Amino acid sequence: MAADAPVVLVVGELNPFGADPRLALYHLPRTSSGNHLRLIMGLSDADYLRLARVNLCEGRWDAERARREAARLQSRAAPGSALVLLGARVASAFRVPTPFRVSRADGVHVLSLPHPSGRCRTWNDPSAVGRARDLLRVVAPWVAWGGHKDHT
Repeated sequence: MAADAPVVLVVGELNPFGADPRLALYHLPRTSSGNHLRLIMGLSDADYLRLARVNLCEGRWDAERARREAARLQSRAAPGSALVLLGARVASAFRVPTPFRVSRADGVHVLSLPHPSGRCRTWNDPSAVGRARDLLRVVAPWVAWGGHKDHT
């Protein structure tokens, strides 16, 4: 992530499809967590792929390695950027509390959201997607969250 222009960096746990960083939170196949996240955010494929996406770990989850990577990502984020953390383990690596909270550290917005897997019951709450988009609009108003027609 460049240390000059503000960006949205979406941070996940690990990628079951492999270690290729281009596939982090990828939106294909359509049953993937990445596509579920894209729908939650209300973004087209192209707009979703413009977001920076990364996973904290490769292979198996390692909390210590995840904390080191979280610190590295946070230290490299440009002021005004937004880190969107997905799931409790990722939030824990960044030492951020519960989901649907925004904090600010060194000029960087940090937003914690529940994991976007289809198994996360939080997303079954009819208000959850709207809450997430409202918070995304706070931390990154330059993105048209919810602006795509196939959003949930």
